[in-house]
Amino acid sequence: MRDAVGNYFDEFSINAPAILHNGAVLYDFYTNTVIYKKTIEPERKQAVLRVAQDHPEFGIEIYSDERVYILQECFETERFKTKNYDVIYGMPDEIWDRPWAKALIVGREEELDEFEPTFKRDYDSGYSARSGKFYLDIVANDVSKGYGVRCLAEFLNINRDNIYAVGDNMNDYEMIEYAGNGFAVENAVKELKKIAKKIVPSND
Repeated sequence: MRDAVGNYFDEFSINAPAILHNGAVLYDFYTNTVIYKKTIEPERKQAVLRVAQDHPEFGIEIYSDERVYILQECFETERFKTKNYDVIYGMPDEIWDRPWAKALIVGREEELDEFEPTFKRDYDSGYSARSGKFYLDIVANDVSKGYGVRCLAEFLNINRDNIYAVGDNMNDYEMIEYAGNGFAVENAVKELKKIAKKIVPSND
């Protein structure tokens, strides 16, 4: 989210726009402008609603207009109490018609491991990827961190050979694959480590 990244942006010497929401948004903090934004296709929202109806054990979060809307709470919802994000519990009707940058299905690792193939087969065949043990991220088709890095590189006229990227989970896959220098941390998922050019120390 913009606020999550913005909390740290001034602490680093960053002179370029930031890639947000797993590649769905390219945002320039210096001019406070959105360079590009791709939102989830409207027809895919029904898949998210069906998951909420069929699986009360999962948390469902919607990211729209830089706010988090909690459609369904779970054990991980508590993490927002330590953040300063704009979190709204419940889904006002109008949010179904608003653009969504991302939707998040949250569950325990073993439950998500079992559910992820079912979700992609029976609920939504669009782009989704695990961003952690507890999170399955849903973004617009053709969007990924790799897509975001490619758009930023084209915007700044940077050659792929001069791009360095590091990641730990499957939402980093396309980014590591695209970057001329794609690294995985030691505790990354094995699929990411297979395509990385180098393994770097654990992010723990």
